Amino acid sequence: MGNLYSPRYEVFLSFRGKDTRATFLDHLYKGLCDAGITVFRDDDELPRGEDIARSLHEAIEESKISLVVFSKNYASSKWCLNELVKILECKENLGKLIIPIYYDVDPSEVRHQTGLIGDSLAKHESNSSPEQLRKWRAALTAVGSLSGFHLQNHFNGSEVKFIEMIIQEVLGKLNEKYMDIARHPVGIKSHVSELISKLWTVSSDVINVGIWGMGGVGKTTIAKAVFNQISPYFDGSSFLDVGSQVSRGNSGLVALQEKLLKDTLRKRIEVSCVDHGIQLIKQRLQSKKALIVLDDGTDVEKIYSLVGGKHWFGPGSRIIITTRDEHLLKCSTGDVKYEVKCMTEKEGLQLFCWHAFKNPLPPEDFVEISESLVTYAQGLPLALEVWGSFLYRRSMVEWKSFIERLKQIPHDSIVEKLRISYDGLPDHTTKETFLDIACFLEGWDKEDVSKVLSSCGFFPEIGINVLIEKSLATINESNQLSLHNLIRDMGREIVRRESKYPGDRSRLWDPDDIRDLITRHKGGEKVEALKLVEPVFKDMCVSTKVFSEMKNLRLLQIDHLTLQGSFKDIFKELRVLSWHDCHLEHLPSDLHLDKLVILDVKHSSFKESPSTKHLRCLKILDLSYCESLVRTSDFTGSPMLEKLLFRGCSSLTEVHSSIEYLEVLVYLDFTGCKKLKGLPESICKLKSLEKLYLNDCTNLQQLPADMGNLRLLTALYAMGTSIKQLPVSCGLLKNLQLLEVGNGCKILQPKSRLSFISSFLASKDHDILPSSIINLPSLEVLKVPFFNLCQRDIPNCLGRLFSLEVLDLSGNNFHSLPLTLSHLSKLKTLCLYGCPNLLMLPNLPCNLEELCTRNCRSLEMLPDLSCANRLQLLDFCDCSRLVEIRGLENLKYLKYMNAIGCMLRKNPLAEGFFKANSALNGVNVFLHGDEIPSWLSYRVVGSSISLIVPQYMEQEFLGMIVWAICGPQGEHCVGTPIAIITDLTNGIEYPLFGVDIAVRYESYAWVSYMPRRHFKRPIKGGEKMMVSIKEHHSSKEGLGKKFGVHLLFATSPKRKSFLPSRL
Repeated sequence: MGNLYSPRYEVFLSFRGKDTRATFLDHLYKGLCDAGITVFRDDDELPRGEDIARSLHEAIEESKISLVVFSKNYASSKWCLNELVKILECKENLGKLIIPIYYDVDPSEVRHQTGLIGDSLAKHESNSSPEQLRKWRAALTAVGSLSGFHLQNHFNGSEVKFIEMIIQEVLGKLNEKYMDIARHPVGIKSHVSELISKLWTVSSDVINVGIWGMGGVGKTTIAKAVFNQISPYFDGSSFLDVGSQVSRGNSGLVALQEKLLKDTLRKRIEVSCVDHGIQLIKQRLQSKKALIVLDDGTDVEKIYSLVGGKHWFGPGSRIIITTRDEHLLKCSTGDVKYEVKCMTEKEGLQLFCWHAFKNPLPPEDFVEISESLVTYAQGLPLALEVWGSFLYRRSMVEWKSFIERLKQIPHDSIVEKLRISYDGLPDHTTKETFLDIACFLEGWDKEDVSKVLSSCGFFPEIGINVLIEKSLATINESNQLSLHNLIRDMGREIVRRESKYPGDRSRLWDPDDIRDLITRHKGGEKVEALKLVEPVFKDMCVSTKVFSEMKNLRLLQIDHLTLQGSFKDIFKELRVLSWHDCHLEHLPSDLHLDKLVILDVKHSSFKESPSTKHLRCLKILDLSYCESLVRTSDFTGSPMLEKLLFRGCSSLTEVHSSIEYLEVLVYLDFTGCKKLKGLPESICKLKSLEKLYLNDCTNLQQLPADMGNLRLLTALYAMGTSIKQLPVSCGLLKNLQLLEVGNGCKILQPKSRLSFISSFLASKDHDILPSSIINLPSLEVLKVPFFNLCQRDIPNCLGRLFSLEVLDLSGNNFHSLPLTLSHLSKLKTLCLYGCPNLLMLPNLPCNLEELCTRNCRSLEMLPDLSCANRLQLLDFCDCSRLVEIRGLENLKYLKYMNAIGCMLRKNPLAEGFFKANSALNGVNVFLHGDEIPSWLSYRVVGSSISLIVPQYMEQEFLGMIVWAICGPQGEHCVGTPIAIITDLTNGIEYPLFGVDIAVRYESYAWVSYMPRRHFKRPIKGGEKMMVSIKEHHSSKEGLGKKFGVHLLFATSPKRKSFLPSRL
């Protein structure tokens, strides 16, 4: 984080004035000042009229050491106690030092709050909140446990010698290294705690930790806070700003080696050269337990010259390296790699507001504009601090002007900080790769970007990885290249600074700059990329002559633009043409795109796909949502085509048979081509095809018979089609991992038992689901819902699909599944929604996690669920004939179960079920019924319960069970119940959420379990609790008709300890 401050004070004095002022305190204060120590004392350091509380907080934060003078009346002052809480907070968060001084009290009185300290706290109970009291006690205990000075134990109570000893201790501490960190260390504590947990192990080994992340994210601040907190526990420590010295070459490196030796050995040692320094570090530090931080590491060789090997240092040493380059950590044999990510929006708003308003929250009229800036910063602390400080005490008009300027020109100091990573890129092509992504390709699929950049002579396989390692780019879960907003802005600013005139820049994206270039009708020789995505020129005709001088144009996006004129001799270097909403019905005959790699003409007016005669290098053709497109053209001119998309071409009826010549085609998408009735047989000759999308081709009635020839096919999507059966040859698709085919989601009605027999005996020419499907060894996902499958269509050897993880047979007509189902050891999800004739299930696979039989109205029997003890989700809603659920008590991972509409003979949930449960976030269960079980300890008619936790210290508290009988609220048919658990003793509120659930019944039971890990404070007994239930987003209680609460212990306390039942 930027904007680091230098502490104003060396010592902060915390004391009770009436006990010590004018005696001990004055003498101590004078002695510290005489020793040259800068001291803060609240009675004479505060300007009149200043906000005392805030000033005190700042003084504590800006002091290196806090001296806390405990006297007999110290705890009688709330001022002193709040001061102590802040002092302890700075120790825990920032590594500040505390030295307790026991003037006329014993340390045990402070530590245990006995004697006069305890009496003073007792007097506060009547006019202080439980949370305040808790904080005060915790602070007294923590500080009272620290090593300090007790007047009665030294020099027979001589205050003069006692004060001299304190001053010497303070001087010794001040001479130790202490790093200044951010004035407002928002969000630092969690990072520091996690890093220290990785560093602070019992191992005597030397441990290397690498902290990496993008520039300005807070790596240095975190490293400094860690250094401050743990450095006292090492024989020697050194914090080296490597980044500021390595630019000086060997002289800078020698200076770092000398500082390392001086810091750790506490004496100056002259180093003659780098190699000499390496030998000295090895010799002098091999027996020292050292803490060394190398901040802003950029070069592996430089790192080696300082901390080259673990054997250089003594047992227990710790080496911390901060860097923007993840690859550097891979090369420097780091044991632990810690990525610092950007702040959450909540943390970001707090940090921004501290700098912009000197307060953690914005004023009411600045809330919206502050939130917009924080959102744009995407949690980057550097930007939040710089922007906040700049906007401090500025008017709303100035704020709005700043934001408008920011849209065009990013803040200089942020650009320069972030640009360090760009300047550190290894070569010209990697820099060009970054600028192409920042100005044009951000948000694109990584593989598509690689195709484009390769065609430009760049090396994306290594280049993109370098950008990721340098924290300049990331790959999101959709495999898209993503840049932080400010990283992108930095890249664009580099391009903007190339020239004042847009036509002399390499890349253009700003509509105003593009308008300037177009209206001048000249220049543009240096333009390589032009991106126009906003419809600002939608009703404007632009002459093609505008592009005649852009001889180097490689990347072009001109969505909504209308071009007129000759296309001859333009776009010769073009690799990407994205022209959404193109007005042309076909590509002009004089447009020769010999180097084009990607043609994207979504939402255009083409009636036939473009001729590929002059598109020999084309790899991706996207004609999605060209609703006038009726047929495809001859594909023989594009032998390099890898991806072909016709998604949403609702008028497409004919696919040219020449598609077979697309020998390297891997991706083919016909999703939503509703008039397409069939595919050419030649499609089965696409020997490289991996993914075929046919979803929502509602008129597609069959697949080609030779589909099995698509030997590399991994995914076939054909939901929402009119396909009646799968070809037998599908059993030859050895690489198929996903198969989805189905006709819709019409709910079927149960058949009579006689019709079961009839349907089983009915003859068919072909099986709907061919038995050959069991020969698919790679199949992981099989979804065939609403496919009219009868009993004979379900292969008996279903259990041979050993790779299967997801099986969806919803909406079909079979009455049972084969016994071999239990052989599917990898199956995680089994969905049988709306199978009206399903009577029973066989034993379930052992690793099953989700089971849905919702609306299976004939289902009468389930197997014992104990055999699938990893189940997490069960949905039996509206299985109206299901009367028993066995084995629930063994499902320790269960998170959710819905059995509303099941007429169960007995309640399936007992106390033992909850004791065995170990789901991280507890359990939500919905049952049919209107009774609260008698084993619950607290039961009422209504929607709230008050209770006192029993005083059973030897019992281990496990959690709380809430059981509510609910019903529809007014006209609402969907409800989300929520229980509010309020710990009145500690002043903490815990919301316990249910889930959205359709309510069609008079009443239902919601059961939820909150494990102890969700209680912020340990439940020890004696706490006053209030538990109430309501509907989410409603401020009123009253969703519950009856209500029960049960406290769960490892061994149940005796019943007499509980409040009597009121139901």
